[in-house]
Amino acid sequence: MQLLYLLGGYDMKNIPFTKPYVDETIISAVSDCLESRWITTGNKVIELQTWIEDNFHVKKSFCVNSIFKIIYNLFITYKLFLYYSYIESFT
Repeated sequence: MQLLYLLGGYDMKNIPFTKPYVDETIISAVSDCLESRWITTGNKVIELQTWIEDNFHVKKSFCVNSIFKIIYNLFITYKLFLYYSYIESFT
């Protein structure tokens, strides 16, 4: 009973399904992106990165298209951090 309360009162065996709301503006935005032939890079990605930088008050942002790119970038960043920390310990 407490579990149902924590889950917002829904029985997890019967999760209600609703259709996504898609109007003409969403269809138009997707069409514009597809017609530009730039899906994972290009103007829309640059607009998103700029929006993230402005709204989250960060200096730089970058968008990737998979979790593997995120993990790879984190690994490289951490590896560089360790390398520079190691070098600075000798100076």
